[in-house]
Amino acid sequence: MPTDRPSLPLSLHAQVRMQQRGLPAAALALIRRYGRRQHDHQGCALVYLDRRGREAIRRHEGEQVYRAYEKVWDAYLLERVGGAVLTTGHRTRRFHRE
Repeated sequence: MPTDRPSLPLSLHAQVRMQQRGLPAAALALIRRYGRRQHDHQGCALVYLDRRGREAIRRHEGEQVYRAYEKVWDAYLLERVGGAVLTTGHRTRRFHRE
């Protein structure tokens, strides 16, 4: 599993939500790196994995890493553009693209 990743800049709220929802920081770093960004035009971006992102993780990080975090690929994060992660969660519905 990747341990050489830089730590995510997290708000206190995001740290609490990660712990409550059982989301490892390494998995969120992968979602942030390979995920689709959907901007809200108010300075934030919703980041989540679609099929292309999951395949990119499998291709670039390897099958072992992909399977290690497979149960959390439905997670998302909300980040300030160019800044810290504000919150995290699990998707229960499909995100509609702009």
